[in-house]
This record gives sequence, C-alpha cells and structure tokens, in this order.
Amino acid sequence: MTFKEYISKTLGKSVEFDGIYPYQCCDLVNDYMQKCFNVFTYYPYNFNAQQYFTRFKEVSALVKNFTKITNTPEFVPMQGDICIFKSADNIGHISIATGEGNISYFYSYDQNWNGHNFVAKEKHTYTNFLGVLRYKGNALDTTGLKRGDNNAGVYAYKMMLKLAKTCKIISTGVDFNSIYGKGTEKATNEILRKLKKKENGIAGAKLINALYEAILDKIVNF
Repeated sequence: MTFKEYISKTLGKSVEFDGIYPYQCCDLVNDYMQKCFNVFTYYPYNFNAQQYFTRFKEVSALVKNFTKITNTPEFVPMQGDICIFKSADNIGHISIATGEGNISYFYSYDQNWNGHNFVAKEKHTYTNFLGVLRYKGNALDTTGLKRGDNNAGVYAYKMMLKLAKTCKIISTGVDFNSIYGKGTEKATNEILRKLKKKENGIAGAKLINALYEAILDKIVNF
C-alpha cells in the first residue's frame, strides 16, 4: 500500500492495532508500518511512542528497515517519515509526516493528539521533537550527508553540485556555504530521482561516487 493510499483510507477514522488501549498514536504508526512496509515491530516490545527513538537499536526490524535521523535546527521531515516527540512523562508521541513544513513547523497525520481519537492532520513546532525514522526502501545510501549538517564535507559536496549544474547534469542550484539546507536536499533528490532511487535526501558514498562519474563523463567527452 502506498503512502497516499494509506492516508486516504485512514484519515478521519480511528485506527486500532493491538487491541489493548484503543486509538493510541502507536496504533496508527504500527498499522502504517505493517501495511505500507510489511514491517511488524509491536510484539514483544510494546514500546511507548518515545521509545521508538530512544530504544531504536533494540528492535532489529527497525534497524533493518529504517534510518534514525536526529532533529537539527535545519531539519524538516519528509513525506512518510515517522515523527517522534518526547514528553516529561517519557511516553512521548509519534506521527506520520505529510512532507509539508519548514524549519519552524511541519504537518503530520496524528492519532490521540489534541483530543482526537481519530487520524487528523496536525501542525507541529519542533519543541520536544526528537527526530524521525525514515524507511530505507530502495535507498542508494542510508548514511551520509543530510539536511541539517554543517561541515566542510557539505561544502565540498555543494561544490560538486555546482559543477554538476554547470555540466547540466542537474537543474537545481545551491549556494556557497557549508550548510546542508533545503536547496541541497532538493538537488540531492534530483540526482536520486535520475538514478531511480528513493528520494531520501541523503548524500552518501554511493551517490557522491555516481555524481563524480557523471561529472567526469561530461568533462572527458566535452
């Protein structure tokens, strides 16, 4: 089942998964993971929402199928990301990102939030936001440079992206700094789209090597 199909089926409805406490936020996300990714994580762990992030490494199905991404000042969740929040009682909250938002706020599909015991589209700030679990799918890389990073490696990668644009390999432009922001993520996803890989916004070794080969081919055949 695709993301859009799942949301179309569940929006405005109450989702029950485990038959214990009805219509919890974890019910929605467990149901989503099973129906969209065929990933079953509930038994025997029975985690609360916050523990999907804090105890991520304890669940092999999560480690195998998802990339854990910690929130940063420049991070914005992508569509389908599983968003995890902390709370004072250490229970937290979990939801599914719509893909809409910026560094000040974002939207997700939530259950058991704002008094709703059904799936609703909600607006969130980044207060108490821990980060996301992102489905690996057919990702080219699951680790590497990503949105929110700020270092010399990002600067070097962005120089490659500028050269790629000059060579007409991509059409997305980036600026001259060491911050991996929205524009860099867009350019990265353009490359991944051309490679027919999951657009997860991650520039790892495989993507950078593919970009290098594409630029080299353009230069050699100039």
